[in-house]
Amino acid sequence: MGLGGLQDIGGARFVFEDIPSLLAAQKIIASARLEHFVADRDPYDYVKYPKESGYRSIHFAYKYVSDNDDYDGLRVELQIRTRLQHDWAMAVETGELISKSPLKASMGDEHWLEFFKLASAVFAKKEGMPVAESFSGYSEQDYCVSYAKLDKAYKFLDQLQALVRAVKITDEHALKMGYAVVLIQFEEKMVQLRHYDVDALEEATKYYSEVEKTIKDDKAAVVLVSVSDMKELQDAYPSYFLNAGEFIQSLQDFNSMCKAKKYI
Repeated sequence: MGLGGLQDIGGARFVFEDIPSLLAAQKIIASARLEHFVADRDPYDYVKYPKESGYRSIHFAYKYVSDNDDYDGLRVELQIRTRLQHDWAMAVETGELISKSPLKASMGDEHWLEFFKLASAVFAKKEGMPVAESFSGYSEQDYCVSYAKLDKAYKFLDQLQALVRAVKITDEHALKMGYAVVLIQFEEKMVQLRHYDVDALEEATKYYSEVEKTIKDDKAAVVLVSVSDMKELQDAYPSYFLNAGEFIQSLQDFNSMCKAKKYI
């Protein structure tokens, strides 16, 4: 995307453990008055009204109000979602690496797109929330049968698991408070980390910029993050570690339920 196509100059995301926590946060945020920020538009509630792609999250959009003309009117977006919704979104990014197609934009391999649509609906039902319109008439057995047919034909979970197991992480060690530059090399299935102390932001930023200039043809990606430990880093950026473990486990649990009820 060209810079001119971006709608937001910055963003933030909060991930909650369950739907009650998410809805409580939604209520608080919706009624909050934020100094220097005004609502730019009505919130997008993709949890109550999921996208047909299966994407589920709640978005709040703001404009920054400042006497400085350079900053006045800049847009910032806040996203809130549950852990299950987050697992799904991160798994889509991992699926993009396998399918080599922009699944997040609802483009590319139609079988992967259908798999993630169905998985999202399964998760929505688990959370007691609405599903995308195309699944509105599905029974529990319909979900089980559809999922079994898709996974049997295309082995989606096997592909995700194989990728997760194949990833090699270099320079992994006990991270302390500071910054990490994370470089993922898709074809080599390798994640490289370089850690910087908390007072070395300028040095970390310089290295990040140098690496970013070398990336071509979507064969790699790099991110600079503030971090306190390795687990926190992997939890925040599971797609950068090709880690779809929680997503895989949730679908395995669903599949076990289907078998226990003799739907499949």
